[in-house]
Amino acid sequence: MTSEAKWSVQGDYFESCNCDYLCPCLPSGLSAPMTNGHCNFAFVFQVEQRNYGNVGLDGLNFAMVGRMPGDTADAGNWSVGLIVDERAGEEQQ
Repeated sequence: MTSEAKWSVQGDYFESCNCDYLCPCLPSGLSAPMTNGHCNFAFVFQVEQRNYGNVGLDGLNFAMVGRMPGDTADAGNWSVGLIVDERAGEEQQ
């Protein structure tokens, strides 16, 4: 698949992190200080309708878990892991 492939997504997104409620990342564009000096997070995506080029991804789920060290998320140096739906074929993964 080329980097120029067209894609679209519709579905649900859930997130949780160790920041105090409400996580400062989204409203600040990842630039606000984390409330605990680092962030442990989990993002879960439930795909209703999606495609990447000609590859259909309808009905698949995936999760990203990780840690962001430092004061702000935009500082980088994230460590992440990806958990992909077992029903996803090689091309979908």
